[in-house]
Amino acid sequence: MPKAHLQRSDLQGLSRLAIEATTQITNISEGLFATIMRRPNRRIGGIPGFVYRQIHTITRLVGEGLEAVLAAFSTAATQTESSRQRDDLLAALNGVLGDYLVASNNPLQTSMSLRVAGKTLEFDDLHAAIDQPQARILLYLHGVCMHEQQLKQHGHDHGLAAAAALGYSPIHGRYNTGLPIASNGQQLSQLLEQLLANWPVSVAEVVILGYSMGGLVARSACYYAQQLGHSWPQKLSKLIFLATPHHGSAVERYGAWLHYLLERNRYSALFGQIARLRSAGITDLRYGKLIDYDLPAFDRFEKPGQRPDRVALPAHVACYALAATRSAKKAAHSSLRGDGLVAVASALGNAANQPDLDLQIPAERKAIVYRTHHLGILANQVAYQQLLAWLQPLESGMNAAKIALEN
Repeated sequence: MPKAHLQRSDLQGLSRLAIEATTQITNISEGLFATIMRRPNRRIGGIPGFVYRQIHTITRLVGEGLEAVLAAFSTAATQTESSRQRDDLLAALNGVLGDYLVASNNPLQTSMSLRVAGKTLEFDDLHAAIDQPQARILLYLHGVCMHEQQLKQHGHDHGLAAAAALGYSPIHGRYNTGLPIASNGQQLSQLLEQLLANWPVSVAEVVILGYSMGGLVARSACYYAQQLGHSWPQKLSKLIFLATPHHGSAVERYGAWLHYLLERNRYSALFGQIARLRSAGITDLRYGKLIDYDLPAFDRFEKPGQRPDRVALPAHVACYALAATRSAKKAAHSSLRGDGLVAVASALGNAANQPDLDLQIPAERKAIVYRTHHLGILANQVAYQQLLAWLQPLESGMNAAKIALEN
């Protein structure tokens, strides 16, 4: 089957985004003009008002025309296999706009799936999809704006390599990273329940390796499995967090405060509308939001002072945390630089000043990789050796093993 960089449905989705972007930019321009001219309610008359009305009308008509033409082509088109370039584009779009793509029913949206060898698993035919299924399953989850193929860096995939070395059946997860982490957690729990119910052999053990946001999605799935009465956590033996921002990422916190300040000024407030386009998944990374609450709806952009969710790790599961730092030398955790996106303390689940937020991961199950960055940890061989030690079967007595992370 030929691989396509863009499919017909993608053109339909991209055309919608282009029309919506044109409308948004026109609204911002019109609003800024009205603010400068001190016009109440942004009502602009005369020639400028006529021009803006014409732009809106033409944009709407062009959008309707493109939608009709591309919809017809999409219906008649033969589906082709996706290319790596297309997957990269969709992953980035879903990370930034994923919740909007779902809300607007845009065909560019990504659905959560469990995948083996680049193919989505169909639960009614697992025998055909999985070569030599093992009793031990290793699920590897990617981070924000990514898909599972990007976990392979410089020819190395931690999950695939470890599974081959230790006798696991490797599975990757793919999900829309722009959706709320809680939504992805619920979907993942549902899929794991189906997976274990249909696995070709008796399942002895499930291990989840979560990179970056993937670790938060795994934690959320554990929480919702309990709420939904799912049984798959009974087989979950280990959760391994790889550069996971348990207490959030400073990058999103800085962005949230900048957005907040933009909207305090009537001239810059209009540009703050652009910042409101960023997805719920990204804003959840501000403080590591894992669950939804039965509370009155609030504006997630008006709450830059939130705190991480107080969700304990599952008590019966051995949990491990691996952090990365750009620092070259060992020092106190408080003085180490982060990996460029996640602070060391956040990746390790440490919260010395707020004991109720500390994840209480034992010291022998935490480690730091030096002289590497957030993406670099995916190909780091020292990190891989540590993961291998942690992934050893619990009965081998090596689950608490900790190698010397000198690199």
